[in-house]
Formats: sequence, C-alpha cells, structure tokens
Amino acid sequence: ALLARHERRERSPLVDATLFRNPVYAWGLAAGMLSYVAMFSQTLLTPFYLSQVKELTAGRLGMMLTAVPLSLAVVAPLSGRLSDRYGSRWLCLAGMALLALGLGSLAMSGSGDSLPSVAARLGLAGAGMGLFQSPNNSAIMGTLPRERLGSGGGTLATARNLGMVLGVALSGALFAT
Repeated sequence: ALLARHERRERSPLVDATLFRNPVYAWGLAAGMLSYVAMFSQTLLTPFYLSQVKELTAGRLGMMLTAVPLSLAVVAPLSGRLSDRYGSRWLCLAGMALLALGLGSLAMSGSGDSLPSVAARLGLAGAGMGLFQSPNNSAIMGTLPRERLGSGGGTLATARNLGMVLGVALSGALFAT
C-alpha cells in the first residue's frame, strides 16, 4: 500500500498503475502468473511421483522431466509466428486448455500408468505452456506505449516469478498436508 501510494506521486514511477486499466495488459499478466503457478506446481510434485511411485532412478527421472522443456521449446517459436500472423487470443486459449488437460491428466496418474503415457502428459503440459506463453507475452507487450516497455517487461517478469513462487509454495503446502 505504501509503495502504491508513493508510486502514484512519482513523475516517472517504477510501476505505472495506469497500465492496469488496459484489460489485455492486466488479464494477460494475471493469466501468465496463473500459468506459472500451475506449471511450477507440476515442477515440484512430478519428481516425487516419478521417484516414489514409479521408482525411477535419478537419471531416468531427469530424462522423463525433459518432456516439458523439449515440447515447450518446439511449440513456443511456432506459436510466436502464428501469433504474429493471426493474433494471440485463440492461441492463448488453446494453450491454456492444453496445459489444463496435460496437468489434469498428470494429476490422475497412478502406479499403473506407463512411462510413455506419463511422458506424453508432461509433453502436453509443456506444449500448452509453449502455445500460451509467446502469444500472451506478445499481447501484453504490444499494448504498452514505447516509453513503458521497460517497466512493462519488468512487471511481466515479476508476474512470472510470483507465479513460480506461489506454485511451489502452494503445492509444497498441499503435499506436506
């Protein structure tokens, strides 16, 4: 509250609160943060499942976890190009739907699920994140005036980091409970 009050009085604030009046900017930041909450919950919990339930060694566990960044790395550049050509709205929605489907199917994993099935679910979550992330970031940054790109980019990074921290904290608390 003190920071917000101080920032409103500044001629050149660190975080320009007027930017949050733009729905694409505000909702894009919120959606981005929530996507990171979801992904980092998975990032914390999946290794426990793979080691304790599937009884994988550290090496095999690490190989399984590469499904997320590999699929994200393949899909994100493609979604960025598609976003530049067709816009971001439908890609963001499709990406979040794939992410939810991937994470939901991972949540239903049990001891009888095959490793290729689990890897496919991880890959689906990574693909959903890749499909969502580039268009969402482009939409957020595209709404900003040129002189606010630096503070907008910083706010976007802060939203991502907040999502990561909240995802780990919430899933850690849930796991401990």
